[in-house]
Amino acid sequence: MMKFWPALALTLILAACVGAEPATRQLAFLKASDSNPSDTLEDGVNAGDGFGHCVAISGDTLVVGTPLQSTRSLQGGSGTGIVIVLPGGSDSRGAVYVFRRTGSTWAQETVLDEIGSLGFGVSVSGNTILAGAPNYPEVNRSPAPGAAFIYERENSGWTRTEKLTVYGSSGFGSSVSISGDTAVVGEYSVFRNAGAVYVFRRVGIGWNLEAKLTPSTDTSGAGFGRTVANWGNTVVAGAESPESGAAYVFEREQGSWRQTARLAEGESRGFGRSISVFQDTIVVGAPGTAFGTSPEALDGAGAAYVYRRDGVSGWTKPVKLQAFNAGTAHGFGTSVAISDDHIVVGAPGESSSSRGIDGVPNARAPSSGAAYVFAEVAGEWIPRSYVKASNPGTGDDFGKSVALDAETVATGAAGEDSSLPGVNPRPNENAVDSGGAYVFEIHPLAGAYEGLIEVQGIPAGKVALTISRGHTFSATVSRLGEP
Repeated sequence: MMKFWPALALTLILAACVGAEPATRQLAFLKASDSNPSDTLEDGVNAGDGFGHCVAISGDTLVVGTPLQSTRSLQGGSGTGIVIVLPGGSDSRGAVYVFRRTGSTWAQETVLDEIGSLGFGVSVSGNTILAGAPNYPEVNRSPAPGAAFIYERENSGWTRTEKLTVYGSSGFGSSVSISGDTAVVGEYSVFRNAGAVYVFRRVGIGWNLEAKLTPSTDTSGAGFGRTVANWGNTVVAGAESPESGAAYVFEREQGSWRQTARLAEGESRGFGRSISVFQDTIVVGAPGTAFGTSPEALDGAGAAYVYRRDGVSGWTKPVKLQAFNAGTAHGFGTSVAISDDHIVVGAPGESSSSRGIDGVPNARAPSSGAAYVFAEVAGEWIPRSYVKASNPGTGDDFGKSVALDAETVATGAAGEDSSLPGVNPRPNENAVDSGGAYVFEIHPLAGAYEGLIEVQGIPAGKVALTISRGHTFSATVSRLGEP
């Protein structure tokens, strides 16, 4: 007769069926290229462009925002021939670089450019890109109202299909997010340090404004609209504050949007600087949060908070993530991304000169930056990888932006200094703050994991377990203290 145990605390050693491999590996180092279809951008890599200010990924498409891209001529976008002077004399046209993966190789597909700091925010879903241009001007309007642009892949090329604007806006396009047929655009005004969030819905070949979202509580001075994220019928908007901050959850029910939650953590600082949502999980970054307690606290070490939707009470008490090598002003949580059972958190102020994956931290390259990969195993978030650029340098800000789709990670380093264009060029220090982006692959969970769980009705001996949203593991189950 097969023996079954009652509920017991057991120690499990879980080993991935694929065998042991490095948890993460770098696939590509990306720089801007000389390909400028409109011929209005300065060619190639330029100091101060900030390539990698933001990144987004969907499937085999990677998008990199470069809102400080300098211009050869301030002509209107799409060949209008109209010379436009941006408010304040800025010459930032902005660009969005699109890369595509074929097999295991990444190559630049095109460059999208527009006046008004295009690429300040980027998002991609399938064959649709949403890019914000918060400094997009209008005649006799100051400050600039801003705009967001929809691009769609058609016949292997990208075409601008929609320009999104709202009347009376200021800084519209400061943040963007797209999921399927729902596009979300944040309006954040530096003049009043507050804003709103607008939801657009694709109808046929066009996009209609569906709702304007504002919080139910006063956010004066809290920066509402600086960050947005959406998934299905859920929109999350950040309202960062130096003292604390909040994230507001809105949900669409029967075609109408309403606020369903306000997330905040009193101990945090900068809460809401970054947000990501996947299915029933929300991640919020708070890069100003201290590590430890006074007087030894490391100010600005940073944190990220993970919330899970609870059908009874709304959202569960969060799991707090912090870096194992936390340091003052590291800014862990400046960027966050979640997909499936992995979370990536950026810390652009991290100061180690180590390179690659899981190196030994030091303090020899201030603000070189790092990213941290966490995996959900048996309902707990555990660290998987400590990720550094292959060419870390002081002030590179690696981790200023991160993106994650399935097992592909993209990381922006807007302060990277190499001058050579293309994919995997030889690094140098000849173009200060030109910026770079990096692509990594997370391997399926491998190696061993030990943890205590409670089980009931599991037979003695070897069994197959399916955990972490579909990953299958082999396991040997035994009583505590028994082989």
